Amino acid sequence: SYLLLGTSIAVEIGQAGSSSPGARASIGVSATLGDGAAALASKADDAAIRRYTYCIVPVWVLFAQLWVAPFYGFNVWILDVLEAFGFQNSWTLSGAVVTTAFTISLFFFAVSITVVGPRVRQIGARRLYVLGAMGAFVAIMASGASVAGRSLVGLYLSWGVLYGLSEGCMFLAILTCAMGWFRQCGAAAHGAGWLGFCAGFWPALFSYAGPAAVRAVGVARTFHLCAIVLAMAAVWPVLFMCTPDEVSCAKPPPSSDKDLENREDAEDASSQGGRQGEGSTAATAAATSQPAAAPASSVQAPGTQQSQGVVPMTMRQFFLRPEFWALWFQIFLMSMPGFGIKFIISPMLVNVFNASQQVQATASFLFLACFGVARLVTGLVVGPCVSARRLARSFIAVQAFACAITGALLICAPQGGRDHARGGDAFAWVFVGLIACIGAMLAGTGVLIPVLSLDIGGPANLGLLSGLMYAGMGMAATLGPITSWMALAANGDGDSPAAVGVWFCGSAGLMAIAMLLDLATQHLARGAQ
Repeated sequence: SYLLLGTSIAVEIGQAGSSSPGARASIGVSATLGDGAAALASKADDAAIRRYTYCIVPVWVLFAQLWVAPFYGFNVWILDVLEAFGFQNSWTLSGAVVTTAFTISLFFFAVSITVVGPRVRQIGARRLYVLGAMGAFVAIMASGASVAGRSLVGLYLSWGVLYGLSEGCMFLAILTCAMGWFRQCGAAAHGAGWLGFCAGFWPALFSYAGPAAVRAVGVARTFHLCAIVLAMAAVWPVLFMCTPDEVSCAKPPPSSDKDLENREDAEDASSQGGRQGEGSTAATAAATSQPAAAPASSVQAPGTQQSQGVVPMTMRQFFLRPEFWALWFQIFLMSMPGFGIKFIISPMLVNVFNASQQVQATASFLFLACFGVARLVTGLVVGPCVSARRLARSFIAVQAFACAITGALLICAPQGGRDHARGGDAFAWVFVGLIACIGAMLAGTGVLIPVLSLDIGGPANLGLLSGLMYAGMGMAATLGPITSWMALAANGDGDSPAAVGVWFCGSAGLMAIAMLLDLATQHLARGAQ
């Protein structure tokens, strides 16, 4: 600030003495001081932005993402909720009706992102987060009342619809702020990776906290306790949440009226001297300052109207692009197996291995912990180490291999883990390790969605395109658990988990189709070039 103030004074002195013989020298000195001050201020601003991005942003993002703990970790509640609705130890398809009330929330989560995404800038990220937190609080409280009153319609409306829409608003606000700051540092994927890690960290801890709360106060009151704790924790992130364009040091220096005024005054003063050299000096100073500002102005937060020459597109325009549909179906197929496991881990372990509650909690913790770590690692390596497209292909291959191996083990081992062991059999832990691998691939897919959306539509279309891609993931989150529950219903209380094994083999077939879509996408890209 002192440097810029000194520069302004120097320019004014140069204007006052423009008629004197030393005017030309003072103008040249003031222009030089202006360039040096702008460069030093830019370096100081860059350092401040980087410190804020890597020291402050991850902390408030971690606490802001606390709301996803029950959103992703509700699988530890499923059996208790089924018992509250009278489906204890029942593997009929009626149980899938109750489960779908939870899983359909991810579909409305994607709908919320799609609708609100293009309007984040008008609403404001902080305001959007507060509105989402208020809606989530009401939704979780109403869900507890629905479970206590055995109202399936109420559970669908509160958790499935309202909580999904509210969580989408909160996630979009966090995504806009976090990726906006990390894009200032040239590492947008780091922001997506950290968001993903938080989305696995809190649900992993919830794997133990959720059952403990149910044992302490009952399943219905656990919803109310969860809502109160999350609402209290949401206050702190609101104080620090902001986008780069709301902070002065994150804006390009030439955009301020004062700097433009100083440049114009300098040019006017030089023209009064009647010398061409003076005018060219000031013009050169103004011209040389523009390239330094270009990178700052080109790095905008997601949701801006135009960036890097990419104009906003409508939903219909995306629907007419074949590469959009190829990527959409690829993400949909890649997400089906992971969500078919993630949301019903506990019922699947009980059905196949007759696992105890402790084993269920541990398996959920391992699955969600791998989920969070995989999202963080994906965000760190995508871009600098490997391209998003190539990483997506590797996810498809690994997931296909893990699904095929799991299916073969379940089909070839008819007794599964039920024989004289309540989940303590080594075969059960091999199964947990394999599904954790599938969960890690699901996590990486979620991180790649905003990155691939940036590649296709640019920052101007990040909100809309990410929402459309998350809609495909939301449909997979709804249909995946339904298909896996059908496999559990076919297995019933029998000793052979062959039906579940067939489901895993079918999931491997879906990965093969996803790989074919990826090859088709490459062909379309080459054709466009």
